[in-house]
Amino acid sequence: MVFPNLPVRNVAAARAFYTDLGFAINEDFSNENAVCVVVTDNVCVMAVDSEFFLSNTTKALADTKHVIGGALAIALESRAAVDKLVDAALASGGTQATPTTEMEGFYSRNFYDLDGHQWDVLHMG
Repeated sequence: MVFPNLPVRNVAAARAFYTDLGFAINEDFSNENAVCVVVTDNVCVMAVDSEFFLSNTTKALADTKHVIGGALAIALESRAAVDKLVDAALASGGTQATPTTEMEGFYSRNFYDLDGHQWDVLHMG
């Protein structure tokens, strides 16, 4: 399994945001310091309180309003699924990162979550 950890300012707000997107929460790995967002059977994103996140590193957090350190990319089963997820993110407080990309056999949209982390959502086929 893969557990990407994302620092967040407000764990409760992150929980609500990701729930609004349709993701399940694994309560066994969630508490006041983190929420475990089930993306797939093998990928769970940990939205971790920023202060708690810092207790596990010697580096400072990036200012995600101005700097990007990476992006999470997920492939979905259809263009409609991509649109549904990204539209839900935008309706729940996320912001569009870049314009939609369409090429033969490839469709992609993306958004920044509440804490400025970029999510690339795509369909290939």
